[in-house]
Amino acid sequence: MASHGGLKMYLRPLALGRPRIVVVDQDRPTLAQLCGLLQSKGYIALGAGAPVAASQMVQHQRVDLVLTAIAFPEEERRAWAATLSRLDVPVPVVAMCEASGGVHALDLFDTANEFGAAAVLRRPFTASVLLQTIADLLPSSPTCDTAGEQPPASTDWPALIDGSTAIH
Repeated sequence: MASHGGLKMYLRPLALGRPRIVVVDQDRPTLAQLCGLLQSKGYIALGAGAPVAASQMVQHQRVDLVLTAIAFPEEERRAWAATLSRLDVPVPVVAMCEASGGVHALDLFDTANEFGAAAVLRRPFTASVLLQTIADLLPSSPTCDTAGEQPPASTDWPALIDGSTAIH
């Protein structure tokens, strides 16, 4: 805070803009739900229904975090993991996997390691868990924007934002 002629001025640090998150999920309703939630909280959410489309996104634009399902066919999954490992600027990856028991669940966690996942979310998870995980991994807040805009208030996802509804 600075003072000038009795007026108090609050100085904002410069920011690079709102954080950009690539969201990858084959289930279109879930993809739309995740992107809508993130956008309502001030993030730029870029949705992709397949790893091929997501690969193009992360290779050609600035991305701050990747939120990805990991239950893809083996060849697709390996290519997607390889793309993420070759990025010039590494980004945190949050892997989403199904909450199934037995060996299959262990395979999915091994797959998360292929991606270099910084966090793994087992479905179903709440919006509050997702948002806290992202906040823990990103150094900047989506509310710190160079234009001084606040993120839009959400009217579309009230049950998700308070964490009372599971995301599948």
